[in-house]
Amino acid sequence: LSSIFTKEQHPNLVTFILELLDGRIAVGCCGGTISLNQMNYETKEWTVLTQKNNAHDDTIASLCEINNKRIISSSDDKTIKVWNVSSNNDIQLLKTLTEHKGEVDKVITLTLNRFASCSYDNGIVKLWNSDTYELIPIPFEKQTYPWSLLQLKRQREVLVVSCCSTKNQSLRFYQL
Repeated sequence: LSSIFTKEQHPNLVTFILELLDGRIAVGCCGGTISLNQMNYETKEWTVLTQKNNAHDDTIASLCEINNKRIISSSDDKTIKVWNVSSNNDIQLLKTLTEHKGEVDKVITLTLNRFASCSYDNGIVKLWNSDTYELIPIPFEKQTYPWSLLQLKRQREVLVVSCCSTKNQSLRFYQL
């Protein structure tokens, strides 16, 4: 299988790609654009189903999916946005979260209706309720200087935070 996105399909640099549970591909770009795409495996061609220009004011840093109907995007513009993607024809903004004070480098889906986000700029990890979009108190110190986040699949309630700073170079495991 060999296929490419063309410059006409994605004029900005692609920064994050996420395969959704239904097989669509969500793409985040430098210019703040999000698009939903579908691969036709017979013709080996990509189709842009829908595109949201200016979804963010800066580069999209990461994407994650919640139950095949919503995606969450994080951005260098210091925001997290929640999008309804239940239709192939539209990407609808549901909520903008502005609680981070630095660039939001990563968002990941967790179990029990939660997601996590991190900002390397100010060393903050945040936990969120994915139904109400409210912050959940975290069971660990806030200044972790996170580089990346991961939930262990076999240990569903363990969050791994990769820390990278001159003060703190470690992998930390937190029971949620």
